[in-house]
Amino acid sequence: MSGLYRWAPPTWIFFHTFAAKINKQFFEANRDQCLSIIKMACNCLPCPECTQHAIHFLTIVNGNTVKTKEDLIEMLFVFHNSVNGRLGKAQFTKESLVMYNNYRIDIALVNFINGYSSKYGSIMSGIISTLGKRQSIARAIQNWLKNNWDNFQ
Repeated sequence: MSGLYRWAPPTWIFFHTFAAKINKQFFEANRDQCLSIIKMACNCLPCPECTQHAIHFLTIVNGNTVKTKEDLIEMLFVFHNSVNGRLGKAQFTKESLVMYNNYRIDIALVNFINGYSSKYGSIMSGIISTLGKRQSIARAIQNWLKNNWDNFQ
């Protein structure tokens, strides 16, 4: 994996672990906030092309259909496979989603923040210009999780 994309695996692990660990009732009561965590991260990915694909995917997904924790897990599954398809990678299986039940949300969060808010590319590529925004988004996600920590198992 090229250095430019080293943020991607920790981001997917965080998204899938977030969905696996969130309390069902909390998600249903706070659905918009929870979905905004995913959207916020996707609106400023370290890869401009990935950002455009993510924004497009999340725009065509009807947020009103993501009503339950299971819907969130399914939406992320479809999203991940759409990315894998675009990249020519193997499709993710539903059976593989079970592994996120054993992941620790705190470790997934730290790895996501470290990868997401790191410097990539050069000033000429325009990628660094998003660094400050990504760092701000990472802090916001971290603070939101800290304030809602009891709702993740």
